[in-house]
Amino acid sequence: MITLLDLGCNVLDGYNHLKQLEDITDSTRKVFVEPNPECWLELEQKLTTIPNSTLVKKAISTTEGIVELITRADVSSDIAATIIGKDYLEASLAKCNMFVDNYNVYKIESTTIKNILTEYNITPQDTVLKLDIEGMEYDILEDILQHNFLFKKIYCEFHIHNTEDIQKKMLLLSQFSNKNITVIDWH
Repeated sequence: MITLLDLGCNVLDGYNHLKQLEDITDSTRKVFVEPNPECWLELEQKLTTIPNSTLVKKAISTTEGIVELITRADVSSDIAATIIGKDYLEASLAKCNMFVDNYNVYKIESTTIKNILTEYNITPQDTVLKLDIEGMEYDILEDILQHNFLFKKIYCEFHIHNTEDIQKKMLLLSQFSNKNITVIDWH
């Protein structure tokens, strides 16, 4: 059975776009991971109409624990959230125009890609992975390589904030290509 693992699903805009690119049917198992509590109610409502779907209310990281998530307080749920404490935080906030006086901070449970695969019995070879995780994609892609998870295909939105990000992206794309894993740079 084919599985879609959507990390950073937000309110499913990416999923709706991905359905135009991939053969995602009612029988496709879908695991949606979203750390932003401002999205959860809308997601839960939308998922009632999507067969074989599961919502995981956690942040994806390379470690388990609690992370702090920041979101703008003056917008709807359809906005990126950023994990506080990462070196790309300032650039990500600036890109999202989040330097405002009013923002929300949430403490959110984090989990690893390995734990998600195990807990939800996901076989990487039968899985299309979508990453839109606001800068964490570099860490998660490195974790995937380290664990030798051979996904069927990976769609990734790369968040580029500096020349170091460009270099990391190019290195990761090369490493995945060497393993014959397709990584599609998706904006």
